[in-house]
Amino acid sequence: MHSFTVDGTDLGYSDTGQGAAVFLVHAGVFSGWFLPVSQSAALDQFRVINVRRAGYGEHVPEHVPMATHAAHLASLADRLGIAKLHFVGHSSSCQIGLALALQRPDLVASLVLLEPAPVGGFAVPASAHLAEHIVGPAMQAFASGDIALAFDTFMSGVCGDQHRPVMQASLGEAGVHEAVQQSSFFFRDEVRSVVASTFTEDDAAQVRQPVLLLEGDDSHTLGPLAAQVTELARRLLPHAEMAYVPGTTHMMPLQQPQVVAELVRNFIVRQRNG
Repeated sequence: MHSFTVDGTDLGYSDTGQGAAVFLVHAGVFSGWFLPVSQSAALDQFRVINVRRAGYGEHVPEHVPMATHAAHLASLADRLGIAKLHFVGHSSSCQIGLALALQRPDLVASLVLLEPAPVGGFAVPASAHLAEHIVGPAMQAFASGDIALAFDTFMSGVCGDQHRPVMQASLGEAGVHEAVQQSSFFFRDEVRSVVASTFTEDDAAQVRQPVLLLEGDDSHTLGPLAAQVTELARRLLPHAEMAYVPGTTHMMPLQQPQVVAELVRNFIVRQRNG
């Protein structure tokens, strides 16, 4: 993985293939969410940039707002000589992609958003249950110094109780261990950053890029959260396309990376062929 220093912190990234640039920008908690997607043959026709965001590498900054994460991506694209990119985000990084589209509309060609985080501009009625019964207990565990308990409390609440087997199958035991360690930044900083993020109707009206919304077909088994967020996103972005990823929940990039990659590919090709 290559390293890029910006604002006194480091981003990591892999850069493979040729063609239109696709930025895979991971969700919170850990950086390996999109690793299996980045390795899918479905994306072979693209230049795939799989990004490790600030806070998830060796140099952990004190605080990184969502808008700053977006600015980091713009700096990385400029550094790599990329004038147009297709953004693929998941959970909290969906807010980053939308911020980037507002900051640099010239840079972002399209957006694929996998279940935006249900906070900030995407807060919905079920967000209160998330805060009280999942995020709250996870933050309490983190404050007590039990990072593994914080990780499992959050991940099981958001993704279901099979999160560790899914991660072990796709990332290996070492990948799970790294994910637990990386989650410290998420609990210390990213939770407050994404909660503080905004995305208003006026902001949404400025997003003219093609958008694809993805929801896990089994996410409803974990409660109404994903469906409510999708409904809100479709109201804010009425031009967005919508697809469900079969056999998945919020962990869709790890559960069905090939299907996610194919949906990304087909969406980008449709835009290109106009």
